[in-house]
Amino acid sequence: MRPFVSLAAAALLAASPALAQDVSFGGTVAGTNAFPFTNYGFFAANRYQQLYVGSQFSGPVFIDAIRFANSASVAGGGPGSIAPGSYLVRFAVTDRAENGLGTNFDANIAGYSATFFSGTIGSGLLRIAGATSYLFDPSRGNLLMDVTVLSQSPVGFLGLDFSRDAADGTSRVFNTFPLPFSPSVVTSDALGLNTTFETRPDIVATPEPASLALVAGGLGLVVVFARRRRS
Repeated sequence: MRPFVSLAAAALLAASPALAQDVSFGGTVAGTNAFPFTNYGFFAANRYQQLYVGSQFSGPVFIDAIRFANSASVAGGGPGSIAPGSYLVRFAVTDRAENGLGTNFDANIAGYSATFFSGTIGSGLLRIAGATSYLFDPSRGNLLMDVTVLSQSPVGFLGLDFSRDAADGTSRVFNTFPLPFSPSVVTSDALGLNTTFETRPDIVATPEPASLALVAGGLGLVVVFARRRRS
């Protein structure tokens, strides 16, 4: 009977869901980017959007957390992390192409907008865990991260790792200002924060018909042998 039990167990394992995986965006680090996580406290509330090309995701996924990097800041002697403050982070789908975001923030949103994080971020962090995971389906378009900085503490460093490669899978539109503190100007360009998404499959993987048949057959034989032994 043991071979049949092993066979059924193997089929069940084969039908188990795929493991969580990281999906990273961004090319060669070009330096530190101050917006939106370290230098947006001057004109709160301030808004920032970054596009991520959907085709770099293998399929529909839940996004559980996002991480940023600080190698350029650390190399320059700075600490490099998200500045403490109050943030609203939303995800949505956009029909805009890479490097094609417009300067009207709301017009960049094509649908499926949902709050990922809303609250206070403490000091020394590079990771934002979602209060609610976001389900992203790349067949609907590209992914849009929409950040509103409600308040932010001043910090002594200027930003997190970014790439300026026009084909690295990211681009952005952001609220900035010319010094000294003139009214905000909205700008769109090819830069983007290097970002890693912590993801997992959107549904429990459905067993293949062959696996289901294998499990059913194995369990049926286990029952038959068990009954014979009792007899």
